[in-house]
Amino acid sequence: MNVQLKQMFGSGEAASVVLVSTRPELHERLNAAFLDTRFKFAGVESSLSEAGPQLGARLQPTILIADLQGDLGEAIAAIEGVRQSGFTGAIITVS
Repeated sequence: MNVQLKQMFGSGEAASVVLVSTRPELHERLNAAFLDTRFKFAGVESSLSEAGPQLGARLQPTILIADLQGDLGEAIAAIEGVRQSGFTGAIITVS
């Protein structure tokens, strides 16, 4: 994954990556994976629908990793809400 992210953003640019998930184990694994990289990693322990408005208005990460759990319709609506809140970065979804 690091190689692909470096290719996307170049070696001189530090991308910010935010994980939105209610699963603590996913936060732990990704925090460890990003520990020795040039990427700024942050985690938000919340559902995407709850955290979505913060992403565009306040956090503005370069890459959002969204853990989509539960109803698919709610997940799609949450992604649309993130975009409508002003988020313009890349979105990677996991479930």
